[in-house]
Amino acid sequence: MLKLEVAKVLSRASFKKSFIFYCFQLDNQEQITNIFWVDRKMLIDYEHFGDVVTYDTTYSTNKEYRPLGVFLGFNHHRGTIVFGASLLYDETAASFIWVFETFLEAHKRNARKIIFTDQAPVMAATLVEVMLNTSHGLCNWNIMENVIRHLGNLMKNESCFLSDFKACMYNFEGETEFEK
Repeated sequence: MLKLEVAKVLSRASFKKSFIFYCFQLDNQEQITNIFWVDRKMLIDYEHFGDVVTYDTTYSTNKEYRPLGVFLGFNHHRGTIVFGASLLYDETAASFIWVFETFLEAHKRNARKIIFTDQAPVMAATLVEVMLNTSHGLCNWNIMENVIRHLGNLMKNESCFLSDFKACMYNFEGETEFEK
């Protein structure tokens, strides 16, 4: 999409009314590379429920195969809520630094306690750079995939390894209980 076309969409009154914060990044040829946006509800939800955030980038959801990134959390009813969204050109350090900085700008530089992401090493490295006091964790799905991929040999011949590992991940509420 051309810069002018996007600028027209972003300047429409209906868009400005719905999305109170948006930002896009241009390359040296003035082409849009990255886009980020939040609406009022996302800002309010982040204030109330943003202690733990997940950022996920999903491929193949658009014809250009660009990463669609969504900042997510849970409300007090365990319902999924959105804190922000991005459409990135690629998954480079520069794109992630831009999106994390822009996310913080939208949310008044209010970084939270923990953020969960997928296992992309470049994403983890940029989080440490941008959100200095925020802990980074991997999503359970990624952890289980890695266990199966790298420790699959321990799951042969009626082994209890996988069930024991799942118990370690899901059946303990706190560190003290886990260590017993």
